[in-house]
Amino acid sequence: MADLDGREPESIQHVAANRGAGVDAASPVLFHPLTTCLLAGLAAGLLAFGLGEMSYDAYKAKLVPTNLMGSISMLPSAATQEVATIKNSVLAYAELGAMLGLYLGLAGGLVRKSALGAGIGGVLGLILGGALGAVLPLATFPVFFRAIDQLEVDPIVIGLGLHIVVWGLLGGAAGLAFAYALGKPRRMLHYFVLGFIGAALGTGVFEAVGGILYPLAKTDQPLATAWKARLLARMLVSIGAAAAIGLSFPRTRRSAAPTIRA
Repeated sequence: MADLDGREPESIQHVAANRGAGVDAASPVLFHPLTTCLLAGLAAGLLAFGLGEMSYDAYKAKLVPTNLMGSISMLPSAATQEVATIKNSVLAYAELGAMLGLYLGLAGGLVRKSALGAGIGGVLGLILGGALGAVLPLATFPVFFRAIDQLEVDPIVIGLGLHIVVWGLLGGAAGLAFAYALGKPRRMLHYFVLGFIGAALGTGVFEAVGGILYPLAKTDQPLATAWKARLLARMLVSIGAAAAIGLSFPRTRRSAAPTIRA
């Protein structure tokens, strides 16, 4: 029903805006989509950190005979350390991608108020994010070590670039799961870009702040050596991706009953 001056009541305008964003406004929501996404990002970051700490340094560098001042000792070489780092990164990044995809997939279904959508989106995000997180380190981190060892590229520069690409793509994959669970498959590219940008921004904050707070933690490496730095990385990437997606929804307000103007 419109007011006498021809304008639609504000509540109807909010309903239309929410429907355009993929939200069923026929029934009340427990949280605003932004809050739902942020809670999902928080849970994903914490669980990814917990899983990552349980599997941290699971692969040890292979010991090889090394000549030290005429004495042969069994020590890890630079090459075997790089192999172990890549394998450990596969575990850690697969866990991060899986948790981020799982929880943002669930969030998409919750925003849509669809249990089926949440379940399918969560499973899709778990599989897609986990697989992507496992593959990307294998494809990118050999380039990282080669650029440092052979091309003498600044590790801070190459580390920032690779972190943005890898963590950004994990955020984008979570955005795909969110869009599918939301029932908006045609907007999957839109949410992929939002997830990528949010995760990339979180990565940039981590590289800037983490290097200051934990200068000895090697935050430019695939895996930081300090647990606090690893926690910070997972939280900023997860919450960054979630915030970018959640902020794409219009803000809603409780509106009073429409008044009829004389």
